[in-house]
This record gives sequence, structure tokens and C-alpha cells, in this order.
Amino acid sequence: MLGAILGDIAGSKLEFADNRKKPEVLFTEDSFATDDTLMTVASFKAAFSKDAGGTSLEELFLRETIRAVLLHPDAGWGLRFLSWIREIVEENGITIHNAGSMEGIRYRPNGSAGNGSAMRMSPIPYLSSSLEECKALTRRITGVTHDHPDSYRAAECVATSIYLALEGKGREGIRKNILSYYPEVKGMTYEALNSEYRYTELARDTVPQAMACFLESKDFEDALSMAVSIGGDADTLGAITGGLAEAFYGWTEEEAGRIWLWLIPFQGKRPRYVVEEGPLRQFLALAHAKFPGKFPEAPGL
Repeated sequence: MLGAILGDIAGSKLEFADNRKKPEVLFTEDSFATDDTLMTVASFKAAFSKDAGGTSLEELFLRETIRAVLLHPDAGWGLRFLSWIREIVEENGITIHNAGSMEGIRYRPNGSAGNGSAMRMSPIPYLSSSLEECKALTRRITGVTHDHPDSYRAAECVATSIYLALEGKGREGIRKNILSYYPEVKGMTYEALNSEYRYTELARDTVPQAMACFLESKDFEDALSMAVSIGGDADTLGAITGGLAEAFYGWTEEEAGRIWLWLIPFQGKRPRYVVEEGPLRQFLALAHAKFPGKFPEAPGL
């Protein structure tokens, strides 16, 4: 999940810039967390609580999504998505104060084929006990907001690839999984994407490109650098690529030390990029316990 958040932050200032140059510095004072980060956190919070209180995963996720929109209305939400959320809010009388506790919310999936279905999937593999469960949870969360075949395929490709990375599958095993969803990735290269790719918010034209950037990368930061420099929806490409790159490459102690300081308060210091601290701490504690080799312990966690 942290990899997706960092990818979002790295691409935030480049989303509409048609950027074709690898950034010399991925994270600057102008970078910020967008809706991609908020939706990643929403996925984590819903999946983490999926067996508690008798509330369905779908409703938990919808609550968290509505809450994120109401608390952060200027986070860069797509106009169609924002309109869909506002209709649900008005129909159900939802406010900031009751968004997290309302039950029986009436809504209709919006049928979106957008890439928002895929950028938020990185927490799901960490909270799945099998590949089959990973697919099932992914489909359930996707269907709440992106009930379209392209969205299901995109989200499942991302989630299953991350799951396989966490299970220790090599690059070729992950490549085989990606090609089972998107055979066209076989012919994609960063060089060609850098010169030919164009901005889109469709899942079917975002996930294959993000996967291609990962497959050609040498390390985590190299993967992000490629993803945010092919002229597309940079924050979402960064989030998708970053989630997979994190699971595959892991963190060194030095990298982890810097990343914790960017994202969570430590020794009275305000983090550089503010996201919801509670869910991040829950995630870090869970991930460190389950995957100690991939998540060095954060100071003060």
C-alpha cells in the first residue's frame, strides 16, 4: 500500500503535464497525495474490517469512499465519480458526521470502465489468505464503483500480480500472470510508451502500461520514474506500478527510514505528505508481522 501511495505522490504534479522525462527527484515540496491515496486507504480499511460487525465488505468500502470524498472534496476526483457519490449522499441524507456509521445505503454501481478500479487494489493481496480470496475480494470491491468488465479485469490483474510478488514469484511468473490478462504487454517497451502513449483514464489503457513499466524496471524508484514519464495519468500510473514494485522489490532499511518520515508522524515531526495516519499504522503493523523481510520495522510504530 505504501508503494501505491508513494507512486501517487510522485505522479501528482505530473498528471496533466504530458511529461516524457524521468524526474530527477521523485518527491518534492510540490508533490501531494491525491484521490488515489485516499481510495487505497479506503480499500485497506474496508478489507481489514471485513469480518467485523456483520457489515458487508461492499458497504464498508462504500462508507469509506463516501467519507473520503466528503472530507477531501478537492483531492482530484473524476467529475463523473464525484457526481455519482453526490447522488448517493443526497439520496441517503449522508453527512460527514454519519458517513462512517450509516447502514443500508442505497446506491447503483456506476458502470465505470475507469482506471480508478485498479489504483486502489494494493492492500487486498496483503489481506488475502489465498489467490482465490484475493480475486473474490477484488471483484467485490471493484463492483461497488466500477461495474464494468474492463474494470474487473484491470483490478484483478493488479491484485493477483501483487499477490504473486508477495508469495515470492519471480519476474517471469508475474509476467505470465500479467499476459494472461493483457497479452499486448508482451510487445510494450518503456521507450515506445515514452514516445507514443497518450493520456487516458480508461482502465484497459492504463493497467497494461503500468505493468510494462514494472516489468522493465530495475528497482522501486526506477519503476516509479518510468510510470510517471510516459505522458499519461501519472498519479494513477504511479500508484498501480508502485503497489506492485513495492511487493516485488521490498524495502531496504535506509529506504524504509525515509519513507516512514514522509508518511507518518515521528518524534513530534509532521509528515511531509499527510494521509490518514491510523489506517497507515494498522497496515504497517499488519504487513510487518506477516512479511517481516519486506517491511523493516518503522521507528516508533
